[in-house]
Amino acid sequence: MLYKSGTESVTAAASGAVAAAVQTPPEINPQVDGGKVRMLASVSPNRWSDRPDIPTMKELGYDVEIESWMSLAAPLGTPVNIQKRLSDALAAVVSNPQYQAELNKIGLDPVYMTGAEYQQKALQGYKDMRKQLGAIGQTLAPEIQQ
Repeated sequence: MLYKSGTESVTAAASGAVAAAVQTPPEINPQVDGGKVRMLASVSPNRWSDRPDIPTMKELGYDVEIESWMSLAAPLGTPVNIQKRLSDALAAVVSNPQYQAELNKIGLDPVYMTGAEYQQKALQGYKDMRKQLGAIGQTLAPEIQQ
């Protein structure tokens, strides 16, 4: 079944329409907290900071790791000075303890990366996930060239 959002897939799991869902903390935590679904494991490389009792799939013996990322993007062609101002502002926000605490409340662990660092992380994640999905016979998007 294909769902338009993570919230829809978690709702489907809570209603019994599907047996399981894999989603990010903000999407699944409300249903876990409300007793609608039970979290069995995390596909993240590390245990979630807000659910340290939940093992990772790797810890359970499954070779599965999926990271989720969020980023700030600007249109192609944005002047370098504007990119730098946005990047500096984002770095300041992410380093703010109050901001970090608010994101931690919804199960997110904020990490600042430069645009180049994030691009490398995203490309490597795409390649890793592509390999994992290919290993189980899933149809994949084309290889990304740098």
